[in-house]
Amino acid sequence: MKWLLIAATACLLALPARALEVLSQGFNIENGVYELELDVRIEAPIERVWAILTDYERLPELNPAVTRSGVEVNDQGQSEVLTVVRGCVLFFCNSVERVEIMEEFATVRIVAVTDPARSDLRQGRSEWNFWPEDEATRLSLTVLMEPDFWVPPVLGRRALRRNLIGGTLDLLEAVEHRAAEAAADANAHADAQAGANVDVSPVAE
Repeated sequence: MKWLLIAATACLLALPARALEVLSQGFNIENGVYELELDVRIEAPIERVWAILTDYERLPELNPAVTRSGVEVNDQGQSEVLTVVRGCVLFFCNSVERVEIMEEFATVRIVAVTDPARSDLRQGRSEWNFWPEDEATRLSLTVLMEPDFWVPPVLGRRALRRNLIGGTLDLLEAVEHRAAEAAADANAHADAQAGANVDVSPVAE
C-alpha cells in the first residue's frame, strides 16, 4: 500500500467534509525511521472497506499522487504490489517506487512488507487491522518506513510528517467516500429492480 507510506503534496479529488473519525494518532522519527500509528472509524461496512483497500490496481483512483500501480502473484502465491508515487517535500520532488509483499487475512488483517531490493526504501512495513462496529469499520494502522533517498533535515522531516499523516487520512476518507457511492448505487439498483417487479396488470372487473 505504497499510497500510504510516501506522502505527496498533490491533493485528492474534491471530497465532502471529513466524516472519518480519528480516535487516536501518533508519529515518531528515530534514526531515520518514520513510524505512524492511526486508529480510525470508517462509516462503511467492513466487507466494502476491505474490497476497496485490496483493489490495488485502482489505487491511483483513490490518490492521484500514485501515478502507477500493479499486482503480480509470486511463486508462494502472495500478491506483490508495485506502486509509483510522485511526492514532494518542500521544493524537492521525485518519484518513489515500492514493491510490497502482501499477507492478507480476509476482513481481519493486511500486512505489507517492502522489498528493499526493488524499492526506494531501505525498509518498510504496514499492518492494517480491521473489525466491525455496527455498520461501520474500525481500523488500526501502523506504518514503518525508512527512505532510501535524501530528506532535507528539520523542515523536510516536518513536511514529510505532515504529508504522511494528512495523506493517509485523506486516503481513508476517499475509501469512505467510495464506499458511500457504492452503497448509493446498490440502493438505486435495488429500487429499480423493485419497481420493475411491481405487478401492473389491470384489475379484472
